[in-house]
Amino acid sequence: KLGSAMVSALADATFQKLTRTFLGMKQNGFSDVIKGTVENFSAASRAEAVRSDIVIDTAMHTLNQSARFAGALNTTKWSAYAADRSITFSGLPAYTEAQKRAFAMEWFGHLGDHANKSFQQLPAEIKGAFRRQNFTAADWEAARKATLYQPNPESAPFLRPAEIEAVAGRDVALKYSAMMYGERRFAIIEPDLRARAMLTQGIQRGTWAGEMLRGATQFKSFPVTIMLLHGGRFLDEIAMHGMASRNVARYAFQMLVIGTMVGAVVVQLKDIIAGRDPRTMNPMENPAFWGQALLQSGGLGIWGDFIQNSSNRYGGGAVTTLFGPTAGTIGQTLDLTIGNMKAAAGGQNANIGNELTSFVKSLTPGASTWYARKAIDAYLFDNLQKLLTPNEYGALRRRIMDKRAKEYSSQ
Repeated sequence: KLGSAMVSALADATFQKLTRTFLGMKQNGFSDVIKGTVENFSAASRAEAVRSDIVIDTAMHTLNQSARFAGALNTTKWSAYAADRSITFSGLPAYTEAQKRAFAMEWFGHLGDHANKSFQQLPAEIKGAFRRQNFTAADWEAARKATLYQPNPESAPFLRPAEIEAVAGRDVALKYSAMMYGERRFAIIEPDLRARAMLTQGIQRGTWAGEMLRGATQFKSFPVTIMLLHGGRFLDEIAMHGMASRNVARYAFQMLVIGTMVGAVVVQLKDIIAGRDPRTMNPMENPAFWGQALLQSGGLGIWGDFIQNSSNRYGGGAVTTLFGPTAGTIGQTLDLTIGNMKAAAGGQNANIGNELTSFVKSLTPGASTWYARKAIDAYLFDNLQKLLTPNEYGALRRRIMDKRAKEYSSQ
């Protein structure tokens, strides 16, 4: 289901830029965000991350995945392993980790640039971060005595937890690391426990109610996390500075305007990957495009499909989208079995070949992987459909092309 999530994740650059601006970090538009992320795919950057103690969440992720892997092998839950590999091959985990390392190293470098300043001399943005994460003035005065780390003589200095621990003790170093993690979760959005708790309402897993609720809220924790983190921070700024403040205006501008611009790029990339021509971005000719871009920027891209169509990109309606992918799979199963039996009993043409192809495609691991999707469709599922419905295949392709022409006739 999430084989193309890597493309959607490109919109996360908005939250990196938003957080860096909020913290007063040096930046040149999106170039620093992109450059830092790309550089952190290298083995050298991973070594720097380890040296800087940016390993806690990666270690927890590894332990969690190891447990899932053991479960997949020991309890015959092969589907969990297949799903995990599908996400890994899409590139999403590597991209997310690269973003995390980039932000963390730049934050340590940003504080390294201010290590010669007392707490009172620090910019208001840094003092605000200290206050939010309970890193006191005394903690900073102890931490800034640490020797700054420079990978080479020409590089910028970093104020790292390892050197802080050597001069200020483990407690200060841990608080310093926790401060970075606390701010980084705003820059690189990942569904958190608070969002999951809000969606599941504490209903026990394994019960009918618990499983139905988890099925309905599957893949919806990302936009909820955005709302809780950045929506909450925006409201905090209004409470502290008022609606007319510069901070509030800048935050709203970056969230809505810049986020929508980045979302527009992602929407166009998704069209290209799906084999469609890029759409016009003229708001007078195609205002629906910008509605889709806005929703995409907030992790609600699938709902943007309904602005121009009656179904989403997977063929499901608004109801099945609301109740989650599990409801969609149940609906497909009913159409494939009971629906076709009713059609045959009523003397209508059964559509079993087309529906069986769609059903198999929706449950095949890796079939939605963004860089392989068109090739898999052309060489596997199109041929399967042609085999199962030789007489209807041509008519189906014509209907698809007619639908696409109608959708984009104004563009």
